Amino acid sequence: MKRVYYTNEKDLEGLKYTAKIIDFGVSLMVKAAINEVVTAYIYLRERKDLFRFEVKHLAKVAIKESDRKEKELLEMMKNKQFYDDYSDAIIDYAQNDITKFRIGIKSVLDKAKIPNAELFSHIECARVMLDMSVAQFGNIMEDVKGKFGRDYTQDFSEFCVSRLFRHWSMLCDKLYKGYDVDLNTPEVQGLFDVMCKKFAEGEYIESCLKVAYQNNPDFTKNEIEVKE
Repeated sequence: MKRVYYTNEKDLEGLKYTAKIIDFGVSLMVKAAINEVVTAYIYLRERKDLFRFEVKHLAKVAIKESDRKEKELLEMMKNKQFYDDYSDAIIDYAQNDITKFRIGIKSVLDKAKIPNAELFSHIECARVMLDMSVAQFGNIMEDVKGKFGRDYTQDFSEFCVSRLFRHWSMLCDKLYKGYDVDLNTPEVQGLFDVMCKKFAEGEYIESCLKVAYQNNPDFTKNEIEVKE
């Protein structure tokens, strides 16, 4: 789905292999994570008592980075409308699993009598999903490097949200300061495992592709454009 450069047939084979995994799998994870960031940001912005000073600055930096990352992803796609419809569909198909996970977080916060449990659950859910996206991207790059002997990280850097994750984590550190609660309960971990497994194993891909094909009946399969 992207324009890339290569020096030999093995590099091209590795690029095609990576693109198949990244473009369809990780892209959905990143899209869902960014959507949670945007949602959490909207809730946080309404809290004037919290949305100020360093928290406000970090939140604005994070939302700008999420917007930049979405534009970067879309720009790299040959068929932008197809990809936009495809990635947008994940918001509906994964929402039930994401919401269950977030509610699990809120339940733990409520039991610990942590103030702002609803808001913090949105913020923490976004943080976890960004962390999940960064980890999945790194795992795939390691797998590809082992198979083809080359690090393709820079070729697919638009799918790496480590910078966004870093800023969002700093925001969380500021907001959570003074609160001590372990969110890694068996219930929350179980809900996370279900969500993470579905993303990692591509369970949402077929449904999202169906939406994209329905909205773009003239779409023909994207191939990597090669410039020698």
